[in-house]
Amino acid sequence: MTYTGGMFTSEQPAGELPTIEVPVFVVMDHDRTRARVDAGVDRLLHLAARHGIDEMAVRQAQASIEADGMSFAPLSFIRELLARNGRQVELAQLRDEFVTNGSKADQLLYPGVSQFEHGLRSAPSVPYMVLTAGVDTEWQEWKLAASGFDGYAHIIPVPEGSLTPPKGPVITSWQSPDNTYSVTAYDVSGRPVALIRAHNVMLVDDKAVSFQGLPAGSHGAYVVYDDAGLISQGNASMLPADCSITTVHDLSGINMQLLRPDAGTTNIGILSQAVSYVPLALDNYTMEAV
Repeated sequence: MTYTGGMFTSEQPAGELPTIEVPVFVVMDHDRTRARVDAGVDRLLHLAARHGIDEMAVRQAQASIEADGMSFAPLSFIRELLARNGRQVELAQLRDEFVTNGSKADQLLYPGVSQFEHGLRSAPSVPYMVLTAGVDTEWQEWKLAASGFDGYAHIIPVPEGSLTPPKGPVITSWQSPDNTYSVTAYDVSGRPVALIRAHNVMLVDDKAVSFQGLPAGSHGAYVVYDDAGLISQGNASMLPADCSITTVHDLSGINMQLLRPDAGTTNIGILSQAVSYVPLALDNYTMEAV
């Protein structure tokens, strides 16, 4: 399942695109890394109350499921309540209300996230995407859109009752035979503008288990926010020893100089046109506009 901020096309053959070599391709988690889960749920339940959804009923269901160590998707619960009452048509309106409030995207994000992502987009820009997981992929899409993210995200579906799987094996599957990462850069119209060859990857995530299975030598930023409490899936002792992973307490702790291409890199100016970056291994996936 994939999400994009817009439609992507393949009008220009890959062989005709300029190739740009960069040191690092950044892959970011969403929940509890970019965005506050509680803030998104609070916004959803506040808006759902206008549609007759009892907030307390949702909160109780959430407490019961999370007490068992599983992920709770409030949208699934609300969707079922609306369907049970023959009001499915209100779901689209609820989504519009939730995402429209995205003009207040910073209310959903942790401090420093907007500044970090602005830094990634500043010249010379650093290619990055979101890799997230959830039991309800539609809920992940809503949260991404409401957070103001307009790039490319890959969503890993998680079966109900299951823990979030490591992201290392997913990222490993994107590697080229020479252990680099081949990525297509797209402009705002969805037109491919360049092929990116990244020599390494950096995973930014709040769960130590996510880093398991990363290729040896990978970079990482293990995010431990002061208000996040005990990390639900592991701790720093689980981080792979053969990777260079730094623990940070906000995204300002990530070394931007490690990520930026050299100013003399060939065709680097083209990156200023790019808004989304998709691993070449995913080019055959169905990509839908949200």
